[in-house]
Amino acid sequence: MKTVTIYTDGACSGNPGPGGWGAILQYGKLQKEFSGGEAHTTNNRMELTGVITALEALNEPCVVELYSDSKYVIDALEKGWAKGWKARGWVKADKKPALNPDLWERLLALCEYHTVHLHWVKGHADNEFNNRCDELAVMESQKFKKETEPTADGRDFPALVRVSDRIWYLPGEDFTGRDRPFLYYVKGEKKSLAVDAGNSPAHVRAFYAALEAAGLPRPHITLLTHWHWDHTFGLTAVEGVTMTSAATNEKLGQVAQWKWNDAAMKKRLNTGEDIQACDDCIRREYADPGDIRVTTAAVSLHGDVEIDLGGVTCRVMLRDSPHSRDGLFIHIPEEKALAVGDGESGDYYELGGAYDQNRLTELLAFLEGLEYDVALGGHQAPWSKADQLAELRGFLTGE
Repeated sequence: MKTVTIYTDGACSGNPGPGGWGAILQYGKLQKEFSGGEAHTTNNRMELTGVITALEALNEPCVVELYSDSKYVIDALEKGWAKGWKARGWVKADKKPALNPDLWERLLALCEYHTVHLHWVKGHADNEFNNRCDELAVMESQKFKKETEPTADGRDFPALVRVSDRIWYLPGEDFTGRDRPFLYYVKGEKKSLAVDAGNSPAHVRAFYAALEAAGLPRPHITLLTHWHWDHTFGLTAVEGVTMTSAATNEKLGQVAQWKWNDAAMKKRLNTGEDIQACDDCIRREYADPGDIRVTTAAVSLHGDVEIDLGGVTCRVMLRDSPHSRDGLFIHIPEEKALAVGDGESGDYYELGGAYDQNRLTELLAFLEGLEYDVALGGHQAPWSKADQLAELRGFLTGE
């Protein structure tokens, strides 16, 4: 059989949102690129579609060396999870539905037809073919982005989305764009509160413009969920009182000393102080990284506090998380919601996006003990507590 090499990647702005996929097929000296996208999809569906399209382009059974940066795809195939989901009628071990059964059905059939050897590669790193697939995926996703109203400085902003009677959010982007997190807004009878400061002054201006368009006042208080750049670099443009944990402020004080020229940024990548995905997104967000100004929040919190906004309470809880050691969670009991920042995600600085099992176990115990129906995530639209816990348990059990 012929041996071919395939590289694939998927991208989604908003997850769900406009998405794209890219694939490169290599055979001998021949190389062919494929790409496509959808107006409303998810990152995982785009990852799967890239693999499926490339395999379906092969006219005969082949030995395929498949390279992807998607743990979702590689692990589900390599560890047999997808076959298990299919055997149980597309139900996972925790009795929850397995997502994307239509695409998994096609991919499993293709893996039976071809001899597929799986290779995981680190995304946004030094693999030129993976990076090219990422470029193709992002370009395709951008074709589907909706037109939005301009802000005062000429930048675009999406409209606010209402979660409940007193909670709204500004949709964000993922690593394939500018890595803008979802910014949440809680309106009380006396005061209002924002969750996170965004990744730049331009991001803050977009947030404030969306609030104005919705007839909502600017937040009196802004809470930072952790120190990472995408949640804090907009702090210099934030109005009102800014608050975060003492641990976050300590780290921001260190980052404030960083230099933002090409040599300094490359050095931090080499030392591990920063990671490639963040460096890429910073360069997309800032035309000149030299414009970056990092500051600390005005108020440092050393323990849990409650903030009364008038008719709605924000319980601020400082906890270690699998994502960062300075996690801050905001429980809004009247709205049955919990803002988690990126606390439910893996550790990108120390573990390449994977989970420390002990920290994940502690997070699950913490979340299970809280009463809420909706989880407000940092880089995805709000989802149910049941789905959130099921996915996190899956990372513990490997299913």
